[in-house]
Amino acid sequence: MYSTSTKVYSYQQKRESKINFQAMKFESRDTDLKAFVEYVKNGHAITHIFKDNRRIKDNYMCTSFICLDIDGCPIDMPMMIERIAKKPTMAYYTASNGYKGEGFRYRFIYLFDELIDKCHYQPLVCSINHYLKDCVPEFENDDNCSENINQLYFGCDCSETNLIVNADSIYHLSEFPHEPKNNEKMEGRKEKKAKAKMPQTDFFNDLCKFSPWDFLNKYRSVFQVQDHSNPIAYRYGAFIFDGKKYEEVCRPLIKDRLIASKDNLKVVTIKDGQHRRKKLCADAIQYRRINPKITLENLVYDLMYEIYVIGKYDNTDNVLNTFEVYKIADYASSLSIEEIMQSEYKGNKHLFRLDNDYCKKHHLEPKSYCKTVAKLLRMEKILPLYNSTLTIIENVENLRNDGIKISEKTLSRYLKDGDVSMVWEHIQNGFSGKDNKAYNNNPPTIMFQSPIPEKRRYTDDEIGELYDVSKSLKDNLQNLKQNGIHIGKDRLYSFCKRHHIETNPNKNTLTN
Repeated sequence: MYSTSTKVYSYQQKRESKINFQAMKFESRDTDLKAFVEYVKNGHAITHIFKDNRRIKDNYMCTSFICLDIDGCPIDMPMMIERIAKKPTMAYYTASNGYKGEGFRYRFIYLFDELIDKCHYQPLVCSINHYLKDCVPEFENDDNCSENINQLYFGCDCSETNLIVNADSIYHLSEFPHEPKNNEKMEGRKEKKAKAKMPQTDFFNDLCKFSPWDFLNKYRSVFQVQDHSNPIAYRYGAFIFDGKKYEEVCRPLIKDRLIASKDNLKVVTIKDGQHRRKKLCADAIQYRRINPKITLENLVYDLMYEIYVIGKYDNTDNVLNTFEVYKIADYASSLSIEEIMQSEYKGNKHLFRLDNDYCKKHHLEPKSYCKTVAKLLRMEKILPLYNSTLTIIENVENLRNDGIKISEKTLSRYLKDGDVSMVWEHIQNGFSGKDNKAYNNNPPTIMFQSPIPEKRRYTDDEIGELYDVSKSLKDNLQNLKQNGIHIGKDRLYSFCKRHHIETNPNKNTLTN
């Protein structure tokens, strides 16, 4: 009995068919030679035994055959078989024979009476190839895909009979002398090519030599993962952005992994079949958006950090190995920053981002303080254009012409609000707009360095000392603000109700 994996359905015209290789499902079967020949003859796809349906090196278990895919050989298949002593168990022409290029295209299948493990597979393939070359010096093979342990082979997909079977040609592993490899991880062709292209520096040598965890641990003090683009300036306890030219770019490294599941937090990872390499490449481009001057080494470290520390990607099958990470980082680094920035990105175009540490240090409520910062930043744009010699209506019209949307009521409230009383200082000093030389020598940011009033809970005694019962609620509210007590209308109204104070004492006088 021989172990193999076969496709349930056959492919009669492989070259002309549109085959979805990712969707192919295989069945592991123990079969005899006669049934094996029928599978090949009927065009079934065959491969080796894997742990599951994923044909990857780490999932490889064993096989009973070695299939040599011979392309571009100057010697025809029957003549080649005649000139060698150790003949293949099966031989047949492939669908592409005579289709493109020079030479013949066919396959040799050698069956063995014992299972071939991972350590023996590649050395055994090389040993058979050397044997054919020794027997027939002019033998040539342009295709070395047979060395790939996860290779897929199609059977006879031509209508004519072209299958040659040698039922007596069943071999032992010892008949093809070879030295098995160690059980350590074996590098494939792609890995060898990627390693050859890597810069020969200590960093990339460590990337190939160390385990991912040892590599990250060694370079964690050298590189820092930057998850947010640099702000333009820092004012008022907030990171200030230029809303017209600057686009806030961030990588939510932790938040996008976690979803609430009752009382527990569940890690959300990108698994096999969810385009991991494509999404990792998008992450690499995102890191270049955040820091256009990022080096190739730093980018490789950031991607390794996302895979192994953050755990955003499921890499149990080792598809995102160090060579694949380098390949993705190298591609992202080769793109011009102009091309990256001009590409479509749905980022956050915020005016500012509040510094939570600043709010904690000064005992400020973030949501409330956001409104204060937004007001101050808006006044920075209004002040250079405000002309104290013009009326409110005329100033609003000028502001709208300069692209600042504001109503007459809002501008009046800004000017009367005690929180921005420094506006009156601006008017009294005679600044009359952006053409004023005094203004050019004193940018508006300098005028806003006065401290912001601290918001706190005022007692009834503090309010009662300044409250005038002969005035209305509105007049008292304005008087309290001028004396440094900043409270809202509702707070003052509740104070009056508790102490049975008439909020509008002039009402009875007007009625009489």
